[in-house]
Amino acid sequence: VGAKPGPAYGERFFQRTLDLIEKYHPDLLSFDDPVLPLNGVSDVGLRLAADFYNADRPWHAGRLEAVLNTQGLNEAQRRCLVWDIERGTPAGIEPYPWQIDTSIGNWAYQRSLFEQRRYKSPETVIHMLADIVSKNGNLLLNIPLRGDGTLDGAEAAFLEVMTAWMKVNGEAIFG
Repeated sequence: VGAKPGPAYGERFFQRTLDLIEKYHPDLLSFDDPVLPLNGVSDVGLRLAADFYNADRPWHAGRLEAVLNTQGLNEAQRRCLVWDIERGTPAGIEPYPWQIDTSIGNWAYQRSLFEQRRYKSPETVIHMLADIVSKNGNLLLNIPLRGDGTLDGAEAAFLEVMTAWMKVNGEAIFG
């Protein structure tokens, strides 16, 4: 277990993230943290959430459209943050929106998965997607890119099948 980050680290993290929010006006922020960044160490996560939610309204004619995803949320926290589950799903329908992060392979590109044909198939992902959406969830799907930023042939084929399926069935997913 490492040392807790100090106040200087927290302030740098806050300023860098605030700069991202102010420059790019994202609709979604996702933190790979339990509850909020630096939870239990400082109020940086709470300040970022407040600034993000408050900044979002003017960008959308007064409507709050900001989405803040994070992990390890209890039921009360899921009322204001979107519960992010990495490579898993809840057993039943959730009362509040949630999201799963998963990948067709590993998070980073691994040539051996391509060579051994070990990516998730479009059929597997379509079944996952239907299950996730039926439980009030959202799927964030990672397609790992090669070091030069390109897709391999299997990834391109996967996306073509998913795109064709979404053209026919997208209304059921988004509606």
